Amino acid sequence: MKNTKMYVMTETSLFMMSYVFITNKGNCIIVDGGRPEDVPLLREKVKGHPIKAWFLTHPHFDHISAFNDLTKNQDPDFTFEKVYYNFPSLEFAKTTADDDEESLPNFYNLLPCLEEKAQKVHTGDVITIDDITIEILYHFDENDKAYDFIYKTINDTSIAFRINTPNSSVIFLGDLGPEAGEILAEQGEEKLHAEYCQMAHHGHSGVGADVYILINPRVCMWNAPEWLWEEPGDLVDYRRYGLKRTRLWMERLGVKEHIVTKDGTAEIDL
Repeated sequence: MKNTKMYVMTETSLFMMSYVFITNKGNCIIVDGGRPEDVPLLREKVKGHPIKAWFLTHPHFDHISAFNDLTKNQDPDFTFEKVYYNFPSLEFAKTTADDDEESLPNFYNLLPCLEEKAQKVHTGDVITIDDITIEILYHFDENDKAYDFIYKTINDTSIAFRINTPNSSVIFLGDLGPEAGEILAEQGEEKLHAEYCQMAHHGHSGVGADVYILINPRVCMWNAPEWLWEEPGDLVDYRRYGLKRTRLWMERLGVKEHIVTKDGTAEIDL
């Protein structure tokens, strides 16, 4: 029997996040998808494979603008059964420091056309597709007082989830920051530990070291072009650290293998 494959897609755009899974039965799962400039490479991996699920971590242009364009244009190579998401309201987005002003309204404009294809996910939800199980570990609730963060950001509205195959596991953190990371950490080591870890917010200003200690990955996946990978800075602002510090945390955890998107698209057997 074939193993599920995971493709960590390299960027054609300035930076982005895009992952493709091809299951043991030849079906496809996409995580985010990047920007419109990244679609040609995405198409190479997706074409010919039925897209069972498309997971959108949060509504920033470097994560969902390709999805928005492909869906609006009804591209036949990207017909999908379900899109899973949990986005904040437009009113909340306008109060954040990192609202890009277009991506979220564009997505909500598509919702009437998506109808039953669009499904909001919540912490604790479990989705099974062929030999893959996806468990939602975190979703943001703008009405919950627990989310009264110092920094109010779209990044912290990312869903976090763990993908399990019979032989491996992958955790996706989206662009979560340190305060959202603290809430995610309440899930504990049993839920968070994974062999592969997508580094939060491209490795810059993401979750704290406490989250990575619980995940304890064997392999780190960095959505980082050359200019970000070689970022010289350390402390960005209160509790937020640059990629240089995140790399140091992983070194101290003993991680030996790093997949960095600057090096091209990576193919992994799971």
